[in-house]
Amino acid sequence: MRFPNCIHIILESSIPYKPISTFMAAGETLILEATDFKDPQHWRWVLKDSQGKFLADHEVDLDSGDPNYSAFINLEGFLKANSSPDRWLEDQMRLMEQVGSWIGKKALGCVGERIAKFSTPVTVLVKVPPEASGLLYRPWEMAIAGGKPLALRNASLVYAIMGEKPEIKTVPVQDRLRMLAVFSLPTDASSLSLRRERYQLMKLIRDLAQTCGFAIDMRILQYGTTRESLQEALEEGVGWDLIHFSGHGDKALLILEKPDGSHDAVSSEELSDLLSLACGRLKLVTLSACFSAAAMVKETLEWLKIPVAETEGEGQVSARPQQPPMPALAVGLMAKLDCAVLAMRYTVGDEFAICLASELYRMLLEKGNTLPRSLQLAMQKALKEEYNAAIPPLSLATPALFGTRSAEMIIKPPLAPQGEFVPPRIGLSYFPPEPKRFVGRSGPLGRASSAMARDSEKRGVLFQGMAGAGKTACALETIYHQSRGQRFRHFVWHQAPKENEEIEDALVKLALDMEKQLPDFKMTHLVDRAEEFRDWLPVLSEMLEQNSILIVLDNLENLLTSDGSWKDEHWGWLVEALLNHDGLSRVILTSRNPLRDLGGNSQLIVEQINSLSRNEAMLLAREMPNLGKLLLGKSPVGLAKGRDLVRRTLALVQGHPKLIELADAQAADPVILEKYLESAKGAWSEEKNHLDRFFLDGESARTAGEFLAVLSRWTQDVSRSLPPASRTLFQFLCALEDSDRLEWIVKQVWPKIWISLGLEGDAPALEQAMSAVKSASLVEHQSLGEQIRYDIHPSVSQAGLEEADEKFRGAVDAEMASFWIGGFQAARSGEPDEKTQLVIMSGLRSAPYLIRQKIWPIASTLLQEAFNRDRSPGTVALILPLLRHIAQATKGMDQELFDLGFLANILRISGRWQDAEDILRPLIAKFAEKHDFRSARVASLSLFYILLNTSRFRDALELTEERKTYTQRAGLGVWFQIEDEIMKLQALNFMGRYEKVLRETDKLRIQIRSLAKNTDEEKLAVPWNVIEVLLDTGRQAAMQLEKYEQALMFNAELANLKKSRGTTDLDMANVNFNDYGPYLRLNRYNEAEQLLWACKDVFEKEKSFEGLSKVFTALADLVHQLGQSARAVGFEETALRYSYKVGNPKDISISHNNLANYLGEVEFKSSQDHRLAAAIIRYQIVSEMLDKSLGGLAHYLNIFGSESLPESFDQLCDRLEQVDGVHFRELWVKLPKRAEDGDQLLKALIEAAKSAGK
Repeated sequence: MRFPNCIHIILESSIPYKPISTFMAAGETLILEATDFKDPQHWRWVLKDSQGKFLADHEVDLDSGDPNYSAFINLEGFLKANSSPDRWLEDQMRLMEQVGSWIGKKALGCVGERIAKFSTPVTVLVKVPPEASGLLYRPWEMAIAGGKPLALRNASLVYAIMGEKPEIKTVPVQDRLRMLAVFSLPTDASSLSLRRERYQLMKLIRDLAQTCGFAIDMRILQYGTTRESLQEALEEGVGWDLIHFSGHGDKALLILEKPDGSHDAVSSEELSDLLSLACGRLKLVTLSACFSAAAMVKETLEWLKIPVAETEGEGQVSARPQQPPMPALAVGLMAKLDCAVLAMRYTVGDEFAICLASELYRMLLEKGNTLPRSLQLAMQKALKEEYNAAIPPLSLATPALFGTRSAEMIIKPPLAPQGEFVPPRIGLSYFPPEPKRFVGRSGPLGRASSAMARDSEKRGVLFQGMAGAGKTACALETIYHQSRGQRFRHFVWHQAPKENEEIEDALVKLALDMEKQLPDFKMTHLVDRAEEFRDWLPVLSEMLEQNSILIVLDNLENLLTSDGSWKDEHWGWLVEALLNHDGLSRVILTSRNPLRDLGGNSQLIVEQINSLSRNEAMLLAREMPNLGKLLLGKSPVGLAKGRDLVRRTLALVQGHPKLIELADAQAADPVILEKYLESAKGAWSEEKNHLDRFFLDGESARTAGEFLAVLSRWTQDVSRSLPPASRTLFQFLCALEDSDRLEWIVKQVWPKIWISLGLEGDAPALEQAMSAVKSASLVEHQSLGEQIRYDIHPSVSQAGLEEADEKFRGAVDAEMASFWIGGFQAARSGEPDEKTQLVIMSGLRSAPYLIRQKIWPIASTLLQEAFNRDRSPGTVALILPLLRHIAQATKGMDQELFDLGFLANILRISGRWQDAEDILRPLIAKFAEKHDFRSARVASLSLFYILLNTSRFRDALELTEERKTYTQRAGLGVWFQIEDEIMKLQALNFMGRYEKVLRETDKLRIQIRSLAKNTDEEKLAVPWNVIEVLLDTGRQAAMQLEKYEQALMFNAELANLKKSRGTTDLDMANVNFNDYGPYLRLNRYNEAEQLLWACKDVFEKEKSFEGLSKVFTALADLVHQLGQSARAVGFEETALRYSYKVGNPKDISISHNNLANYLGEVEFKSSQDHRLAAAIIRYQIVSEMLDKSLGGLAHYLNIFGSESLPESFDQLCDRLEQVDGVHFRELWVKLPKRAEDGDQLLKALIEAAKSAGK
């Protein structure tokens, strides 16, 4: 069994650290022995120094009838029985002092006084014989000596039993300090602040690693902490130095979890057996077990005057006074493992436990104190606040150290090697931050954690529930928990469109998110092709089987219909693929609504996430900064009034986490909170006393719809309570696209919105207006490097948007469109001076605002400008759904033809040539019919490239003459005429007329230099594009003519032009790649190799399959020339796989032919198959390279004969498809049908090759 609940943190730092020169001295160690033990009321204390010198003694004679003796043996029960509920704190403080004085006088006597005389830190090792072990369980630390409890003096008590120690060979700390932290909270137990304790402990260890340079491994077990998972961790051969337990405990038990989440009581003996797996290296065990949340809940119920049953608030595991107390665990562990044990004698409060653990480890690991001294200092810090329910008076006597080794134990973490640095994985870089607060949900998270386990039969979890209840928080808590271990290698975060947003491009955005976060993943090219996408999904499932990936799809409700089915069936196919595999990957989904189509999927568990229970809500309220102050009487309205406000608040919010957060913001000013509570009475139904049922039943009975309505009303009420400027700013933020909620954008548009709305005066400073919005918890600030992002909960954002009227929303759309249009114009006028990226961003970001205003021409134009500068698959995938929307909206308008032309061009770039051609041919005819020759000319360019890509070169050449006619009839000038000539040269290049192309290129360059600058025509023609295409056309011709230095010259000039205008990395890589051929032919191999690997990095980053295909072909060519034929085969097989992904038949044929050449030098058997593949493709597309393929095949047949040739077309396909990624049958179906029958064509080509070889 693997770790279903295990997170693992490896902490180290490259920060130089100057180690502590000497760890602090242990101080004096005294020995206090119990001798002459007769019974629990009679024995003798003897105090000696470390050299055995007598210091003091005391004859103990206790009266078992004395009430203080009852407190001495059962202090917790004594305090409970003798404290009044309404003044329990004052009573317990008084009783603690009374009993402490009695212990100091009667049970310690002059021994205690002698210890109190030491002014410097001193450790007292208390040793008792086995028959007196019960003395170890008594609260000696509260004994008052010299007028002060020992716990608050510089005296540390350590307990041990006399006798033989186990023979265990101790192992010092190795190159890394290893710490195992175990947090257990069964689902049938009361809530604890374990998550907060874990968070603080992790933060401390991380800080120590980063600031002190310590090398520390920390593993955390939480959410499904079973005996099996604990044993699995303890069985690791390297062992553990420290083990920290936190959770529920009974007097002689530690509570773990069963697989179903219920409690599993582990006895002292069982725990000792488990921990014995770690003996030797194990130095310290901390047992921080408690029932404190039950006490806190009961106390809060009393504060709020909520009636509660006598047993309510008590823990599920009863405490039995007759059993040995918790130190029995410690005694068993120290006896069997010879390690130090810190155990809790009594109930420990959450606040106290968190502070004590943090300070203990800081004093021990960072400050270099001995363990006893560390505990002493930690106690002083933990008890510096006034006593309360979280830190009750009993805390004074709760922690106790056991084990002889504790007395002088120093644990020194090793330093990480200076300068050591491990490059980070992408990890959670794209995830929202971890929730600041998180209470409850132990059951759902435990089951979700179990589903994440390696050996789980589940493949995912759906957190489903009402808006604002914390579904996303549960997902993030699970993710961050998993990310700290080694369970998953990669993580993906995606948030679906929010309410009322278009979902047309939702799948594209998911594909882009996955490509950003998963190395070597490609999906965007498929999402708009239903059949291909569905055929590809098994490949996705296979990838999930072979890797360990955690994928999170948040906010899915907006992709669902009202009955829970998918609006777009693609999503249903995808989610099924994410779930239906047998591998290690997992998926987490969140949705308000059930996913009907997944209702019967056994591989998905569904966890309902609705409002918190009453007890969880009260614990959360205590943690909140403002509601907590009201509860503790630290607000201006006083204790009684503050608690009344909290009671009314909890009744109103009914356990809803987001409502609690919003209420806490209002509670910063109790007067405002009270006003809101009065106005919000009608938010719920008018049923009498319906809200108080929440307190009586412990759970809210309100529906998800009711909560959503209340959240919306609360948000709008809070919004109305804001200062006018802040309210306007909040609504402005809600009306923005998510990607535009960045401080630098908001800061520029905010004053314009103010003017556009006709508001008086100047807009107030953004920081001033934002302050109230942030204080109201309507918006959170998230730092993204140097940028600030404004995050708004989806339901809050929707409520704010609904509050804004149509005029307001229209003003925001207009100003944001204007902002991005202005950015576009400024960037375009600045080209080619590094402004291209802003042009692209402006085109994409402006589209939603323009589309909502139905300004179709500008939206289409700006998208086209972005496309002209960035034709990467990601950008194409983003533009395509927007453009489809525009084309559909403009149907029947004059704009329709322009949008169809652009759409056809996008389809061409996407590789869907037939779809594009089907649009273009009638479109060109319509433009000509309307005498719109300029548009006919533009559309003909897309058709021209389709003809070239499908090897119809003569048709392409004829089209250039037709285009010249359109240019002439449109009355276009010389720049457009040059474009037509370049188009003709491109066709001639494909036809092998290289000398003519080179001559004409030189003529056109001379003509361009003579043209006037900054003319109106020049602005229309985009001269930089004309020049770049001409240079590339000349380069291709020079390369074919083996004029390599001239090819390098053309390309250098082209690269400089592109760089000066700030083109994309992908575009630059494509240009730089062109130098590889000349380098290779000029024997400049080192330069060629460096260039190719640099290009490969860019192509991989940009997910360019076309680029990767050609770069691996080039690498194969390079290593082949260096005599490495076997490596050439491997590189070319990779190139072939990418060529099939792109789908260009010409490139695929080249790769098949190259592979045949390399295989011919390594393994002749299959080389003829790839020659035949190249020949078949070239025959179908009418390629001039067919003769080359037949010649190569003829040469093979002359040497080896035809015995190993495939007997049929199917057999050839089977052989070819043994190469990963080759899908020859699918390609055959898509090729032009010059020959209809594969078998007949295969036979004909073989006969043609035989004839050619004679």
